[in-house]
Amino acid sequence: MRDPILKRVLEFLRSQGPQAPLLLGVSGGPDSLALLHLLVEACHFFSLELHVAHVDHGWRAESGAEAKILERVVRELGLPFYSSVLEKGEQTKNLEHRAREGRLHFFLNLYREKQFQALVLGHQANDAAETVLKRVLEGASLMSLGGMKPVCHFHGMPIWRPLLNTSKEELAAWLERKQLAAFDDPTNRDPRFLRARMREQLLPALAQVFGKEVQNNLCRLGEAAHEIQAYLRKKIAPPPRASRKNP
Repeated sequence: MRDPILKRVLEFLRSQGPQAPLLLGVSGGPDSLALLHLLVEACHFFSLELHVAHVDHGWRAESGAEAKILERVVRELGLPFYSSVLEKGEQTKNLEHRAREGRLHFFLNLYREKQFQALVLGHQANDAAETVLKRVLEGASLMSLGGMKPVCHFHGMPIWRPLLNTSKEELAAWLERKQLAAFDDPTNRDPRFLRARMREQLLPALAQVFGKEVQNNLCRLGEAAHEIQAYLRKKIAPPPRASRKNP
């Protein structure tokens, strides 16, 4: 197969064995938009039933119009579309966390109502590296140092991330080849938000100091932490009980 990114997505899907319908969370940004079209292409290889959900945070005046454009794109692909607008709260330091929780709970309610197999999200390698670095600098313990996982759970809802081994730059190039335009959300570069400061200031500064990209090293650190966690959990797990034999 000539498309390495599509190949990775197909390999991920094969490893999970999609059966029930999948819920795809799409913001309209480059990563989730690429995943949307990658999964549509994957339908030629799998019998996939895709549903798309979008959350409008209401942080920008144009976000409502973008949600309508995204809905039109999704429906033109022949896919069901669900949307929600988060209630505006106080502009606190926990704004990012509150938005994330609001998104996930909207997805969780859809997951339970429609009985989806999993929620699929477009997080990629840059996101994974940022998560590891954030946890390192926050002083996380070894057991919580690992970054994002390709498969995890939120209140019992499986979350799949097929793009964690694909960089943001690769996805941008893929969209350009496909002539697909994503929304540009300036809040992703807003220094008020920790993630934006890490993405726009801290990681580039580290790359300049070390003379190379540090993203791959951070991703490897996260993967190693997950391997250690799995090993330790296996070692401390109680032994299986021996079955009793009838006298």
